[in-house]
Amino acid sequence: MRLTASKVITWTDAAAPGGVTPENVYLGPDPYGLGGFQVAVATAATPPSRLALHALFTARKGKTQIQLVVALWAGTPALRPARTSTWTPRR
Repeated sequence: MRLTASKVITWTDAAAPGGVTPENVYLGPDPYGLGGFQVAVATAATPPSRLALHALFTARKGKTQIQLVVALWAGTPALRPARTSTWTPRR
């Protein structure tokens, strides 16, 4: 997965479900001050349940008015794609 963003921040979240490791949040442009678009990336050793994914999404979004996608890579670390920052949102 290659993501490019206006800004990339480290995602630390104590509320993340067990076995899920939040990594980075890629922030898209916010020209209208409406919260912009975010792609939050996490990893897990095994596929999490739907409930765990929902909890992860809710923990990141909270009550903010943002457009959010949570991308989670589940599997063997050796098989994970290399991490890069090359996501470019369209305007």
